[in-house]
Amino acid sequence: FSVNSYEKSGTQVTEVRRMFLERKDIAGYKAYTAKQNDPKLFRWWGRYFESRGKIEDALGCYRKADDNLSLCRLLCEQDQPTKAIELCSDTGNKAACYHMARYFEKKGDYKQAISYFQQASAISNAMRLCRDHHLDEYMANIAVQGTSDDMLEAARYFQTLPMQEDRAILLYHKAGLTSKAIDLAFKHERYSALAQIADSVGKNVDPTQVTRMADYFMQLKQFDKAVDLLAAIDRVDEAADLAIRNEIPLTEELLERLSPAKPTNEEDMPKYQAICEKLGDLAVSQGAYAGAAKKYLDAGNKIKSMRALIHSGDVERITMFATVARNREVYLLAADYLKTLDWKKYPDALQNIMNFYKKARAYDKLALFYDMCAQIEIEEYRDYNKALEALMEAYKILRDNGENTFTKDETLQELELKCRNIKRFIDAKDRYLNDPETGSRELASLLTDQKIFIGVHPGDLYGILIDHFGRQEKYKQAGMLLDELQEHIPERYFSHYINPNLLSAIYAATGRKMAPPDQPSQSMTYNNDENEDKLVIDDYQNDRRQQQRQGHLGKSHTYAEEIDDNIDYGSVDD
Repeated sequence: FSVNSYEKSGTQVTEVRRMFLERKDIAGYKAYTAKQNDPKLFRWWGRYFESRGKIEDALGCYRKADDNLSLCRLLCEQDQPTKAIELCSDTGNKAACYHMARYFEKKGDYKQAISYFQQASAISNAMRLCRDHHLDEYMANIAVQGTSDDMLEAARYFQTLPMQEDRAILLYHKAGLTSKAIDLAFKHERYSALAQIADSVGKNVDPTQVTRMADYFMQLKQFDKAVDLLAAIDRVDEAADLAIRNEIPLTEELLERLSPAKPTNEEDMPKYQAICEKLGDLAVSQGAYAGAAKKYLDAGNKIKSMRALIHSGDVERITMFATVARNREVYLLAADYLKTLDWKKYPDALQNIMNFYKKARAYDKLALFYDMCAQIEIEEYRDYNKALEALMEAYKILRDNGENTFTKDETLQELELKCRNIKRFIDAKDRYLNDPETGSRELASLLTDQKIFIGVHPGDLYGILIDHFGRQEKYKQAGMLLDELQEHIPERYFSHYINPNLLSAIYAATGRKMAPPDQPSQSMTYNNDENEDKLVIDDYQNDRRQQQRQGHLGKSHTYAEEIDDNIDYGSVDD
């Protein structure tokens, strides 16, 4: 009853112990401690066992109490510093690290002591050891981890030593006394330290001192540092002029610092835009495309801004800018760039391409894009139904928009032929699934049309027929079809369209020899784990893509390698 009362009153840590000890019931108190699992109770037991010389029991209780300081202290007292070091390394406990530092200090191992004072964030103690034992290398590195007062103390210390002015200068600078650091640098002609200060000068430094530094670096023809310094004190016109004349490397931050404030009146706007465009040109020449895009936009040149963004490869910014630009050429640039992306990685790119071409009223390009999507559906996925949807959309867009020209009529005829051929192939293939004999005759009749392969891939058509005859062990007919297929695609790609085991059987029956494969990294790989028709044929697809880039609709262009399986080739959003 008493234990419960003490627990309810929150005094159980001391009162329950007193109660058990008055009864001399040590075993009962041990059981109570084990049940409560309270670190405070285990810490008391650790001290209890330690006072009676039961070191291992004490260490065990300190571990249960997570009392790393007591553990470290006891291990050091038992001359087990290795275990104490491991404890500090594992826990990173600052109190334990501080005790470890004091241990090494007493042992005279000052470098180890300094290291543990650092880990304990006791920087002033670490600096005291450095100063007392002339460990100047350690002093310089440790001071920058401390407070401004620590850095000032270290700077004053180094200022009293010969040949240590560089360290004093940089510590004064880091402590916020940059003007004093500059004075000291010029006084002792420590120009390397001055150069380091120049890299991080802020607006709170005396402009007179900064100008003095900028003049010095201009004399040395170190114009990049002079530009930074002039920009830091808002002398942007001089800094921008100096940067442009001397082609100084530009970061986005420096570009902003070099840019003059946007004028509020129209008279000063041409000068402002001219400076921004020059800065943009300079940034482009250095490959700083994101910064260049912003400067071109400030200059009112949307086209240059979009071209810079395209060079930067920032898809999100390209899309966002094109969406709000309300500029036909910007729409075209954005859409043409998005076509080159991996559409699996950027699923929104497809819809954006269509919308940008629609907004630009570039219906020929939009139709060409749909045609390209159709080719990818065929080449990558053998999905002729989706390919037909895309081609029909391309035909509809081109037919209903734009002026009638000979080129347009020629393209419409080609699209119509592709649609017709693909529709015939789909119908014949569907019939083959229900009636192989009738379907195979229809597929074979397609081969008599010399234009059937405008739209239909030879491998897909021949592949079905070769598979049909091969499974019926009509190897002679299958072999004849293989000869015809070889007129359209290289032999090493046959296994993309025909089961490799069946292909081997046809070759064996007809006395043919398999063509040697290409290099392993490029050759076709048949995947038996998933299904018999899935193949990895990167080299084949690359060859086909190259052919399409060179001859697609009579124009050369690049497109992405993959397309979203679920794309809908419906009307483009307004």
